[in-house]
Amino acid sequence: MENHWFGGVPVDWEGVCIQNGCVSSMEGLVHLLANPGDTVIVPGPCYSVFVVDWWVRCQTRLEAAHTSLETNFEPTIESLEAAYSRAVAGGSRVKALALIQPNNPTGRMLSKRCLEMCLNWAYSKGIHIISDEIYAISIFEGNKMISMAGIWHELIAKK
Repeated sequence: MENHWFGGVPVDWEGVCIQNGCVSSMEGLVHLLANPGDTVIVPGPCYSVFVVDWWVRCQTRLEAAHTSLETNFEPTIESLEAAYSRAVAGGSRVKALALIQPNNPTGRMLSKRCLEMCLNWAYSKGIHIISDEIYAISIFEGNKMISMAGIWHELIAKK
């Protein structure tokens, strides 16, 4: 399992928590990481029910980092900064950046370059990364799943 699902990165099984689905797992993470009124940034378009999932029980806001077909629906530093600024201007603290891969609803995969940029950006802001990889084996032919676990291990764990 660790070679297929986590890109060959060793798994610390003491830190693994198993829940009954992605919605409850994501809600649990947001509930742990954010307080009422805080914000999670998500590259858009994204699974629209996150807005409800995170607000109903956690009272956590979702702020979209706008993307486009021209950038393969990948966020940029500019789009992340704009989302961050909108949240802060609205009186909210940004607590996390959530990346969904492959993206729901576009099915697009984020490049290694984009994942590295997102991780470095979140690290520089002192915020968490939530990496939703529930559809990791449901990718279009010709695409390769790059897990955030491997990116984190390469960039941060070695520091």
